[in-house]
Amino acid sequence: MKAKPKEYNTYDVIDGIHHNNIILPSIQRDFVWTKQQVVALYDSIMLGYPISTFLFWNIEDFDFSQNTYFYQFLKEVSFNFQGKTGQITSSKIDSNVLAKNTIAVLDGQQRLTSLYITLIGQAKTKAKYKKAAGGLTVLELYLDLGSGSDFFDDEGLIEGEEDEAIRDNLAYTFDFQLLTNNPDKKRWFKVRDILKLKDINNREKEINNILSAIEISIYDNAKNNLNLLAKRIFDDKIINVAELSECELDEALEIFIRFNRGGTQLSKSDLVFSTIESRWSEAKDKIEKYLVSLNSTKYNFSKDFIVRLALVLFGQNRDIQKTIINNEIVKQLKNNWDKIIKSINTTIDFLSSICGITSDREISSYISIIPIIYSVYNNNCQTKNENDIKKYIFRSLVLNIFSRRTNSLLVDLKKLIINSDFLISIEDIENKVIDFKIGDDRLEQILDNDKSFTTQLTLFLMGNNNVFLSRDGTEYHQDHIHASSLFDNYNNKPYGISDPDWIRWGKMKNKLPNLQLLKGKPNQTKSKKNLIDWLDSGDAPTETEFRKTLNLPMELSLKLKDFEDFYNYRKELLKEQLKEMLL
Repeated sequence: MKAKPKEYNTYDVIDGIHHNNIILPSIQRDFVWTKQQVVALYDSIMLGYPISTFLFWNIEDFDFSQNTYFYQFLKEVSFNFQGKTGQITSSKIDSNVLAKNTIAVLDGQQRLTSLYITLIGQAKTKAKYKKAAGGLTVLELYLDLGSGSDFFDDEGLIEGEEDEAIRDNLAYTFDFQLLTNNPDKKRWFKVRDILKLKDINNREKEINNILSAIEISIYDNAKNNLNLLAKRIFDDKIINVAELSECELDEALEIFIRFNRGGTQLSKSDLVFSTIESRWSEAKDKIEKYLVSLNSTKYNFSKDFIVRLALVLFGQNRDIQKTIINNEIVKQLKNNWDKIIKSINTTIDFLSSICGITSDREISSYISIIPIIYSVYNNNCQTKNENDIKKYIFRSLVLNIFSRRTNSLLVDLKKLIINSDFLISIEDIENKVIDFKIGDDRLEQILDNDKSFTTQLTLFLMGNNNVFLSRDGTEYHQDHIHASSLFDNYNNKPYGISDPDWIRWGKMKNKLPNLQLLKGKPNQTKSKKNLIDWLDSGDAPTETEFRKTLNLPMELSLKLKDFEDFYNYRKELLKEQLKEMLL
């Protein structure tokens, strides 16, 4: 492998992208920049700030018999109303039509795509409240010719900054506008029209034509801005490149991973997924298409999940521990993809129909599902030891076990499943992995949890055992049965209740025994009402219905003065239900 520094002007690189002389390797991720990051890039260019080094890979001598492929740069990008990028898939390139000295970009895709879509390509958007049938509208990037400053104390483009922070620290005013809005041409300049100023000998004449109707007060500033933008795009060699040649795929992949630890951060799994893409040409399309289908049913499975699943299915312990994908794992993933899909679908069907885990809101860790899929995969895509699977997944989620450790826990569970003839045995698991052991102390901890995602998750999972309100896909809120606000005011303290007890009740109000799931609208009408008053209103279930839903006997008082009796009764009730679910 050889590496040498090179410099290019912006136009030559963008023109190379347009003619597919500069392309993307399969290991690259999607375009993810926001509109404001594009604007910040142009501001940095105008100010003459460095826009970081680019990493190019000259693939003239690349062996295209290797199982990889290349993409065109995006010719069109869509932004949503928040300015974030929508997904538009790049087109693959036939290696047989690539020109000599074709360049693949290992680092710099976000910056170069931003420049391309604003100068030659196209940006589009959908208005915030526009219906899907309305399609997309063309966006153009404009420069306010009256903007600009002789002093700017920022450090230049920082990719990780929030959009609002970026916007507040710009010297030049660039803005994306709908083409149909037709901004004031006397002041706003369409950035792609800078291409008219490519010829330096004719530049002065073109600038005068552009500024023929400009306001006198900003004429000099506008002329300086046009000259400066043209200079930056056509004359200055601001694209500083480290160009690799005689480079093998594995070398390029390793360099890509090292280089991309900066910038807009890639996760470890993003980088590992690049390894899969580099060795399985259809991986990106097949996996992303499957994830879209899987998540359409209200889940949120990710590429990280697929990476970790592949490691558990086909990797050694050290691969799982270090999140390392090798050629053999990719080969197995590719050759067994249909069986993997069937195993995932079988597992999800079981979790949904038997365990009531029907959406993202009941899952504290998607990784906890992987050991189940591993067992299903190795049992001809069938669920076996279903009662143990239920205990395993409920404990994993309610106790949030995978939040404490992930890779090492997957290794331990894989060993145990193998030793149990590829079955999930909750007895073996709790004997070997202490996190899964449940006793009275652990049950007390669950019941003593303050209102949080954990208590909501617990209520949802217990609701699937028909303990609470049945669910029909509508939004449910976590509600205080005895309204929280009642305990914040000493005037609500019932007669005969001491101040220390009232303070203690104020802490008990947020615990699981005083929480329920309630549909959004009824929860809003309940609000700060006394429980008895709410049940007497037309917006609530009848008291009989309410008691039946929560399994409360008629003789149990629902008055605030008897809060402690209510709390203790429901705590014991929930404890028994937790035992049934977890033990």
